[in-house]
Amino acid sequence: MPIGVPVDSARLLIVGDEGEVVDDDRVGELFIGGSCLALGYLNDAAATRSRFTTVAGQARRWYRSGDLVRRDAAGDLHFVGRVDRQIKVNGARVEPGEVEFVLRQHPLVADAVVDMDAGTGHLVAYVTLVGAGVEGPGDAEFRRLMAARLPAQMVPKQFIVIDAMPLTPHGKIDTRSLARRG
Repeated sequence: MPIGVPVDSARLLIVGDEGEVVDDDRVGELFIGGSCLALGYLNDAAATRSRFTTVAGQARRWYRSGDLVRRDAAGDLHFVGRVDRQIKVNGARVEPGEVEFVLRQHPLVADAVVDMDAGTGHLVAYVTLVGAGVEGPGDAEFRRLMAARLPAQMVPKQFIVIDAMPLTPHGKIDTRSLARRG
């Protein structure tokens, strides 16, 4: 499903991993430029430097959106994913790390990973507890904890307690394996 074309005041580039502008039908990060571009983030020079940048061979400044897109032959953009872990839930951007941080504040939670269920579009939290045989909190207690500290769109719909986080051969959490546990 295409996400459309830019507004008149915006210019878009799709930039590949090596900083090169990519051709139609190749995936890259969406860069936004033009008269619609802000000057930067208010009182946050570091964030401004990291997100507002230049592209080789281009005269203007660009904003790195973090969205991975591709352009089809008709010129429409298609959203493919994110370069970071940020996800959209009902149109609101959510940083899973923020949700995971709040979950880890519970005294019985050892670790937590939050992801989106591709089938439902809802957030799912995978939680490990502090010790073997520990009875963990139920969904209702988790929801109360989350609702007291986060906006509604950031509260997972499901909490799945697992024995250990599955890891890839490189030692990172294997989110594909987690999704199969849900």
